[in-house]
Amino acid sequence: MTKKSIIGAFNIKEFGEKKFNNDDIMKIIVKILKRYDIVLCQEVYLSEELIKQLVDKVSTSSIPYSYVSSQPIGRSSYKERYLYLYRSNKWNVLESYEIKKFCTKFFRVPYVARFQNIKKSRIRITLVGCHTRPGNAYKEIEVLVNNVYADVKARLEKNDILSCLFNLLYCLRSSNNNEPIIIMGDFNASGSYLNKTKQTELDQILKNNDLMWGICHSSDTTVASKRNAYDRFVFEVKNKKRSIGNTKIFKFDKILKNKKFSMLVSDHYLIEFELKLDIA
Repeated sequence: MTKKSIIGAFNIKEFGEKKFNNDDIMKIIVKILKRYDIVLCQEVYLSEELIKQLVDKVSTSSIPYSYVSSQPIGRSSYKERYLYLYRSNKWNVLESYEIKKFCTKFFRVPYVARFQNIKKSRIRITLVGCHTRPGNAYKEIEVLVNNVYADVKARLEKNDILSCLFNLLYCLRSSNNNEPIIIMGDFNASGSYLNKTKQTELDQILKNNDLMWGICHSSDTTVASKRNAYDRFVFEVKNKKRSIGNTKIFKFDKILKNKKFSMLVSDHYLIEFELKLDIA
């Protein structure tokens, strides 16, 4: 049986104190988050104290969670946090940081978290979370693919060189060339925010960078009746077959069987993928 970790991304829609204090909604959110070994949460307006309470709600004695989060991010009074929740008995965080180098290009700068598997230390993954501004989706995705990806990749290569200088055994056993970089989040990559012509242009930009969509244009990642693939993964072609298993959309409203209540939880479905842990 293939060993794997399930990694997801969830725009929880205005996840602030009001939603946090609604017990019925929180029961669903907590249950959903427990599906994942690592999950990127977006549109988080919680204070640090409430984030810690969320972690306590998700954690059990046998499956503890921890987190890393950005500062409130945004170029106006409207700011949100990126939040990565992860199972702390399975994963360590090696580093996390905001991509400020291209801050003028984004309404909310991307937030990166790099994870290492506890049992198999050679298995690492770098996640680049971004929630694009609807009216600027094409330009922000273009910068994500052309610039941010290259910057994150160069940082990994630099870390690899420094590690090799201090640890020959690390150098022989490990290589960041095989460490997947996943770009993920609510890209607003559909409908009126990103028409088919722009989608086709982005297809070519991804191809030029040896990248590929993990969620296709025809998918539906919204709870609303209108079909749109707002939420996306971007995978590296070289690591897709080697490291990535099944990719899917978790449609929680099909389980709740109540569309109106589901919309109170979020207007977005979760997107998720399997990270293979039995890599030779």
